[in-house]
Amino acid sequence: MCTIKLERAEQLIGGLGGERTRWMAAAVDLGNQYGNLIGDVLIASGIIAYLGAFPARFLFSIDYAIVMF
Repeated sequence: MCTIKLERAEQLIGGLGGERTRWMAAAVDLGNQYGNLIGDVLIASGIIAYLGAFPARFLFSIDYAIVMF
């Protein structure tokens, strides 16, 4: 099943002609981003858990400080 999908993807990419290099670069970039996804989610959830204990007024001041940085 997966082999058939890969063959069809190759045919589609091959049929695009000059777009092949752009598609391949985009696929590599998405693969790299996918590899970082677990770490990004872990960091985001840690920030949310840490900042959840602070009052809203303090959180707005942090948000403003980050935007101004």
